[in-house]
Amino acid sequence: MKKVDINIQAAAFPDQFVSDSTKDSLEYGLQIGQAIQYEWFRRDSGSCRFYNQWEEFMRLRLYARGEQSVAKYKNELAIDGDLSYLNLDWTPIPIIPKFVDIVVNGMSDRLFKVKAYAEDAMSAEKRNEFQKASANLNLCYKYFKSN
Repeated sequence: MKKVDINIQAAAFPDQFVSDSTKDSLEYGLQIGQAIQYEWFRRDSGSCRFYNQWEEFMRLRLYARGEQSVAKYKNELAIDGDLSYLNLDWTPIPIIPKFVDIVVNGMSDRLFKVKAYAEDAMSAEKRNEFQKASANLNLCYKYFKSN
């Protein structure tokens, strides 16, 4: 597979206090886009804002599923190099998935069904006419179904 080199040039945001006609130009939009790209994807200091947030999101997702790394807990208990505690079951207890389920079900749970009826005379009359027509259709359906 061909290695693709992405070279992101240093770019600063252009002046915000220019005229609207200058802001309407494609060059101004390109400068804004390049500044955003540089801000999010630069690797000058060894870190990248986009990938840092992505790694943090993935780490939190592991916690949400109960699959986080237990290496930090093992290091805490390895006192003076004593690794006898390593015989313990290090499977993390998945506590967060319980709360995730509660939140998700709480958002999708619909405890009530809203039924709204208009109460003015004209709407009530139309509703009654519709119910009578539906009742007549049901009678006709039953009649033709039985014959």
